[in-house]
Amino acid sequence: MLAEIMFLMVLLQVMTLCCVLTRQDRRRRNLPLLSLEDEPQIHERHSTAAMPNVPKTMPDELQSRRSTKTEEVYMCSACFGRDLLSVNKYGMKMGIQNHAALGSLREEQLECIQDGLVDISEGFVRALTTCEYAKSWKRVIYLLKDMKERKIKVEPARFRSAFWNGILTAEMEQDVEEAFDLFQQMKENKLYVEDFMYEKVIRILERGGQLARATAVDQEFRDMQMGQYNKELKIHRSRNEWQEAIGVLDAIRADGLTPTLNVTNSAMSALQKPGKWELVLTLMSEMRWEGNLPDFCSHTVAISAMLSAGELARAVKHLEEMQQQGIEPTALTYGRVIFALEANGHPEMALHLWDQMRRKEIEPDRVGYEAAIRACHRCEYWEAVLELFGEMQEKDKFASKVSRQSAAVAAERLGLASSVTEGATLTA
Repeated sequence: MLAEIMFLMVLLQVMTLCCVLTRQDRRRRNLPLLSLEDEPQIHERHSTAAMPNVPKTMPDELQSRRSTKTEEVYMCSACFGRDLLSVNKYGMKMGIQNHAALGSLREEQLECIQDGLVDISEGFVRALTTCEYAKSWKRVIYLLKDMKERKIKVEPARFRSAFWNGILTAEMEQDVEEAFDLFQQMKENKLYVEDFMYEKVIRILERGGQLARATAVDQEFRDMQMGQYNKELKIHRSRNEWQEAIGVLDAIRADGLTPTLNVTNSAMSALQKPGKWELVLTLMSEMRWEGNLPDFCSHTVAISAMLSAGELARAVKHLEEMQQQGIEPTALTYGRVIFALEANGHPEMALHLWDQMRRKEIEPDRVGYEAAIRACHRCEYWEAVLELFGEMQEKDKFASKVSRQSAAVAAERLGLASSVTEGATLTA
């Protein structure tokens, strides 16, 4: 008996201490001291007259709150239950138990948050948690967009997860349009779309009979993959790692894909400096077998590789062959061959290709002009030297020191030194 009395006394002291601590906490937070008896007055003070979307009578769940001895937070499609948050701000922290529909938190509906009862970012996070628990992914996405507009930090992973779960839910409901729309929104919001996501959406569209969309998404997926491979190839090319570049093509085929024309050209470009022209020609043959016809870029790479290997005659021959196949060389292609011919002591052949390029009305690049001026200097075509030098200056193609010297010599030989553009100097 005595033990029971002692237990009741200790229990009473504990309850009294809890009440005191609660009141001290409310005073510290500048909140009114509330009790369950105060609830009617609080509800009256925070009237719903200013909130037309909130019912003026308390919901049944709230009326039964005392009997269940739980404090639930009532939420409607328009706002947080402002009156209940005023009664008990701890509702948000205790967890939202009533999974009613949620909408955007408009400014006029955030009075409870602006009054300091609930932090706005915390309110959004709690709302998101509720919708995620209820698997209401459309509303999760809506809230996340609202947070982004309000410049509240949103984790990209959470954003992406919401979209992806929405797509999976739409698949379960056999709503193909909704799944495709969410997928498009993912890309519009610049969220990273992984390979398995593309594959999943393609299967959803195919099962839904939307074959045209499935084909378009599949092509987009392949382009994205090739873009990633292309980035890897550029790294290998910058490091002169031609073996690794060829390995990327093998990896693409191992994945069941066919390298595109641009990807293959990018891989072959790593073979220019080491002069692997035979391997370039082999890859071009593989391109044709896979249905990709080599373009001017492919042939230019082959010619550059031949020039790097010292195969000048082969490079000139290949230039003729590509024209026979109906592929016109560019200024870059001509320029490299003309430069190599002049540098190797074949100025007449260099000028022959120069004239051929000009007849086709192809605008020469700076390398072509430099090589042509040097070739004319070797052949002592002084008028042509000054003419080409003048064209370079008119077209703002910066002339090298060697070209300026050639122009100065040509002017001297013709007795026109004073007419040479400023900057040309005579050789010793």
